Amino acid sequence: MKQIFTFGEGRGAMPLRMLEASGTRGSHPAIDARRDVVALPYSSGTTGLPKGVMLTHYNIVANLVQIEAAERLRSDEVVIATLPSITSTAWWS
Repeated sequence: MKQIFTFGEGRGAMPLRMLEASGTRGSHPAIDARRDVVALPYSSGTTGLPKGVMLTHYNIVANLVQIEAAERLRSDEVVIATLPSITSTAWWS
C-alpha cells in the first residue's frame, strides 16, 4: 500500500480532496476481479461471532447489475447504495 486516503483528516493519511485538487491521475493497478477483495464489511455472525466478509470487485459489479435490472433507472438518476448484506453463509457456497 502506497497511500491511504480519507474523507476528512486522519493521521498518516491524505484527505481525498487533496488528491482531487492535484489533478493528477495514477495508474490503474492490475486486479483479478473475481479474487481481489475490494471491501471487508462485518456480518452479524449468523453462525457464531461476527466475521469479516470478503467482497470482491466481481461481487460488487454483480450486485450493481442486479440493482440495474430491478430498478430500471434513467442515466440522469442517482442512487444511494450500500454494500450487499450477507444473511447466510449458504450464499457463498
